[in-house]
Amino acid sequence: MNNSVTTITSIAASFIAVCALIVSVWTGYETRQHNRLSVKPILDIANNTAPGPVYGLILYNEGTGPALVKGWKITFNDELMREYKENLDPKD
Repeated sequence: MNNSVTTITSIAASFIAVCALIVSVWTGYETRQHNRLSVKPILDIANNTAPGPVYGLILYNEGTGPALVKGWKITFNDELMREYKENLDPKD
């Protein structure tokens, strides 16, 4: 009888340890996902509200992470007015 109680206790302890390991790994995964999303850049565009004939757009980052702008285009009536592309190094 004493041997069966020890076996049941050992199995229960092993089961609890495996459950704790699974919860620990899952918590680590979720923490990494949260950390990645919490430093994500969120770009937004606003109109320039200054009076006059000049029209402007303001590009700003609402996120907490760095935003890297590597290029942009300005078109009017499907005609390219201005474009910028960063020279990307193939090693980058």
